[in-house]
Amino acid sequence: MINITSDWRLKVLLVRHAQSEANANRILQGQTDGKLTEKGMAQAHLLAEHFTNKSIDIIISSDLHRAHKTAQIVAKKQSLEVVTTKSLREWNAGVLDGLPAASLEEAITKSQLPLNEFTPDDGESFSQLRERAINFLATLETHKQGQVIMVCTHGDLLRVLVGSILEKDLESSMSIEFDNTSYTTIVLDNNGKWIVESINQVP
Repeated sequence: MINITSDWRLKVLLVRHAQSEANANRILQGQTDGKLTEKGMAQAHLLAEHFTNKSIDIIISSDLHRAHKTAQIVAKKQSLEVVTTKSLREWNAGVLDGLPAASLEEAITKSQLPLNEFTPDDGESFSQLRERAINFLATLETHKQGQVIMVCTHGDLLRVLVGSILEKDLESSMSIEFDNTSYTTIVLDNNGKWIVESINQVP
């Protein structure tokens, strides 16, 4: 638990999608699409059950299938529709997409660049990803006071976003763990400051 405040304007539940086939096979999966595994489907239904008696006003999701499907399963329990946006897509891994997960560290080492400057061919940098995530978060600030918003997205986007709120650099942010279907709670207080209440809670 990081911080708890009862004085908030908005509450946001940041959810990492359920297990995908690429997750199970330890494959880098950026913005290519992929299905959930049987385990992933079970995780999504467990998440939906966890929030059955909890009020959610809006569900916003990445348009990629693994996140959107997770969100749809929760939304059905809540009798809500899912709003999708490309802004919540995973880091664009470019030419690394679809390679073994270990390929990322190898590519960064080979580039001899710091993490914030590393950009795979045809992809985006983690700095660009963080900017995209922060810009998305800013759009939520216009929502009606008192709303609870679920945001279903991806691991790397969550790392840079939550790391930014915690005022961590990119290197430190990338070490934050988010399990499949975990939820991280952040609130916007009445002073306009985002606060992390909890990280990586698993249903």
